[in-house]
Amino acid sequence: MKQRSSLLSVVVISTILLVLHQDYWLWTNESLVFGFLPLGLFWHLCISLAAVVCWAVVSHFYWPFESDQFASNLNEEHAVHSETEVSNKESRS
Repeated sequence: MKQRSSLLSVVVISTILLVLHQDYWLWTNESLVFGFLPLGLFWHLCISLAAVVCWAVVSHFYWPFESDQFASNLNEEHAVHSETEVSNKESRS
């Protein structure tokens, strides 16, 4: 149940960011932030930073570490298998 609610929260936050990214209300606003940055561009900067934070949190808390361990085990097995093939070829010649 916990995974289902956490998945739901990730989907909700991602959907909110997606909706907020469509900033049609700032298209005609000519205000400047810090005296040089258009408000619409500043809005996209903030949305992008929020998306980075959201992705970092999701990656940190929900990344399946078991798949990383599985992949590293496969790489180790492949390396051992490759070394065995090389030594077999050298002994034949």
